[in-house]
Amino acid sequence: MRNTLLASTALAAALLAAPAAAAAHVTLQPEQAPAGGFVRLDVRVPNERDDATTTKVDVKFPPGFAEASYQKVPGWTVKVSKAKLAKPIQTDDGAVTAGVSRITWTADSTADGIPPGAFQDFGLSVQVPGKAGDTLTFKALQTYSNGTVVRWIGPAGSDTPAPTVQVTAAATDTVLAAQLHVEPVDYKGPTGIVGVLQHACAAAGIPAVSLWAAVPHYVAQAPSPKATLALLRGVEDVLDTTLPLADLPEEARAWERGVDELAEQDTEVAEYVKTLEDAKDATELPEASGDAIAREFERYLRRRGNRGGERS
Repeated sequence: MRNTLLASTALAAALLAAPAAAAAHVTLQPEQAPAGGFVRLDVRVPNERDDATTTKVDVKFPPGFAEASYQKVPGWTVKVSKAKLAKPIQTDDGAVTAGVSRITWTADSTADGIPPGAFQDFGLSVQVPGKAGDTLTFKALQTYSNGTVVRWIGPAGSDTPAPTVQVTAAATDTVLAAQLHVEPVDYKGPTGIVGVLQHACAAAGIPAVSLWAAVPHYVAQAPSPKATLALLRGVEDVLDTTLPLADLPEEARAWERGVDELAEQDTEVAEYVKTLEDAKDATELPEASGDAIAREFERYLRRRGNRGGERS
């Protein structure tokens, strides 16, 4: 009876201790992220030792991260390393051939490190590579002030598992997009502040969609009156209103004429443009519904009436 009681007590103690041990591992939070999404990931680093301070954290990235922005942590220096990608990432701006391979955080002094009993989140803003079902593994090294190095590189369930992120299906606000008659896109690549703002809205529970205007890379220099006009047309459609465009429609037509002249003068550009046009013509487009035709006609009448017959 006594042995049974001791065994039960030991088992209960082990079960109670297990969550605490698991919680002490270096992890990435959240542990799931949508494919292609622009998300914040936190490298969560707890100090497991009672006699030393964590002074350095070195995280190796899996392939596919074109860029990574980090949140500054007072008292820590950050180094971002890049390496040539085995498979370039294709974007509208061309191929990205080098990606983030490693990020290292180093405490400026022992006093700035992570003391016993504490933890530190190191924030990152990234676009999630891969597809739903993939597991992204971030091997990490944790260095203590006494010289001890803990290698978080093991498989799940081991004493020192590597931090991982499970890639889930892309999360999009399909309901809002349908209400606004906005077509989804499958673009994968840098988006700058637009992606950051949309991610912030999603994290705050604010429904959001973004509008994009595609500009050929051979005339991608700013400004592009035609792209600006297309974006403003999109805003008009979403808000069901009209905006004062002044001379922008004429500037857009002049810009387009200039691009056409450029293409005519450069044989290589002309051939490239023809290839793009042929590819677009060959694309199977969805049949226009009665509702879509009606909406387009309403836009035409609204613009014509509100602008007093202005050319558009």
